[in-house]
Amino acid sequence: RYPSKEALVQKEGRRSYAEIDSATDRFANGLRSAGLSRGDRIGIFLEKSIPEFLSLFAAWKAGCVAVPINPLLFPEQVGHILNDCTVRGIVTSGGKLNVIKEILRNVPSVELVVVTDEDGETDGTWRRVRLDGILKEESAEPPKDNCISQDLAAILYTSGSTGKPKGVMLSHANLL
Repeated sequence: RYPSKEALVQKEGRRSYAEIDSATDRFANGLRSAGLSRGDRIGIFLEKSIPEFLSLFAAWKAGCVAVPINPLLFPEQVGHILNDCTVRGIVTSGGKLNVIKEILRNVPSVELVVVTDEDGETDGTWRRVRLDGILKEESAEPPKDNCISQDLAAILYTSGSTGKPKGVMLSHANLL
């Protein structure tokens, strides 16, 4: 209703509703261009930030399933989550990528790593792209509707304090 109004304030900056909409459309189109599609899981291994927020909405706009991963988990717990729900893509920072790169070698489903800041090391079999590149190069056209309300939208994992983390599945209807 008010696209120029401020919608998000974080230490990295401020974003209007229109800026968020455009960025998440570009990001969603970038995920699709990279080969991800309806129902594919996207791990989001980031601190609370604007890129984390954009990642959630871009995953949903692309018809994918967002899998937020607590940035305080141990690498082995992260690996368990990635394998448990067969994550095809992961969004993370360069620093976090360096922490889990050994773990990623044992997650054969991961094909794409989107890095939000510095490059990070990528000597694995996955393709690495930078978020800022996606936001500059991809179309701001809204992605075509790629899901229905009953489709899976998110898998939220427990901390795993009593064993391995367990996921709870939410549909798009659950999030409305």
